[in-house]
Amino acid sequence: MALSGKGMEGEAPSVRADRLERVPLLTGLPEALLAYIHAHGICWHAGQERVLYVQHDQEDFIAFVLEGCVQHVLHGSDGREIIVTVSGEGDVLGEAGLFDAQRHSATARALENTTLWLLSRRHFPVLLSHPPFVLRIQHLMCRRMREVVGLVESVCLHRLESRLARYLLDEAERHGRLESEGILIPFKHSQSTVASMLNASRPKLNAQLQSWSRSGLILRGQHVLLIPDLERLRRIAVKDSGA
Repeated sequence: MALSGKGMEGEAPSVRADRLERVPLLTGLPEALLAYIHAHGICWHAGQERVLYVQHDQEDFIAFVLEGCVQHVLHGSDGREIIVTVSGEGDVLGEAGLFDAQRHSATARALENTTLWLLSRRHFPVLLSHPPFVLRIQHLMCRRMREVVGLVESVCLHRLESRLARYLLDEAERHGRLESEGILIPFKHSQSTVASMLNASRPKLNAQLQSWSRSGLILRGQHVLLIPDLERLRRIAVKDSGA
């Protein structure tokens, strides 16, 4: 497989089946398919900052993230990098390889200690023989395409404050919790990671967060942010484009 063995360990199938069933893509699928995935998969553990595969490696496996977090990174010739997306618990890696034996478009790196459940290419025919699974994969790929288009739009057309507002709104929609004072969202990624996701420098991102803290737009805690006025953040997100 193209999956790097550096810093990783493979295990026999020892993960409980219910952990796989909690993966949204697999929830409610036929028991026979779930049993096949559990019986033929391999559990892989990756330590923090370990590379799982690099850009242009062959797409020869599909993997489900059981725990942890994986960032997908593009590297520039000047050494800079931009994080295209981040996959967390319950997400899927390498789904495009089911339909097209091409190469990975980005490098995947574990952002923290991460556990994956993967199946190699020889198991793809069985997966593709189940129409409900194929339909869910197609929906996932459509979502990925919309996310990439959104990233290109944000990076190319909007200022940093607008890009950051859009990022926080997306986090609020995905992970936000309504509190009496506003919407509480996790902010567990480092500022360097978020800056790479927004194609910005860490000092500029930090300055923007500090400015918003002073104005009361956000309240910062340990690994969390509180947004008292979501509508105010939405107005910033749709400000005119600029450099």
